[in-house]
Amino acid sequence: RDRNHPSLLMWSIGNEIGDTNNQPEQAARVTQMLCENVRKHDPRGNGVTTIGSGAFCYTMLESITFGENIRYIGADCFRGTYLTEYSVPKKVTKLMGGTIAETPITQVDLDPMGEGILSYVGPSAFAESGIVSIVFPDSVTSIGENVLMSTLYYKNYSNWRDYILYVGNHVIASQTTNKGT
Repeated sequence: RDRNHPSLLMWSIGNEIGDTNNQPEQAARVTQMLCENVRKHDPRGNGVTTIGSGAFCYTMLESITFGENIRYIGADCFRGTYLTEYSVPKKVTKLMGGTIAETPITQVDLDPMGEGILSYVGPSAFAESGIVSIVFPDSVTSIGENVLMSTLYYKNYSNWRDYILYVGNHVIASQTTNKGT
């Protein structure tokens, strides 16, 4: 009840970044400047950071470095970009649908440090990308439909066993076969 001691503070930097569509260098500068400002006013790092849905969708973005506090990566945020590398930060719990669909990325490690807590990968998260190699951590408990549809990984028959597509121990897709009599 003491108005001089707020219990919750919300701060969004996303609105300003939207003004930099198709200007990846400017978007990176604005994002960096705004993140530094947030860190300055949140020295304990309590802020939960998200990358909103469609944040960089169909821009000319070629690379990105994630901050340590990112917990959520929104739908389609990197769809159609020119990203060639992608590692999920260790604090991310949800990777929404279409996240890096339609990108030239060939390899994805969803748990590069071996200690992630990622539990959800949304539908079509990597669809129509160049992926030939992908690692899902054991922490993933939910995988959306068509997560690897039309990727080179999906099209490689050696990744299928008995008409089931796997990534590690995770079942990604299955196919039925018509066996004529």
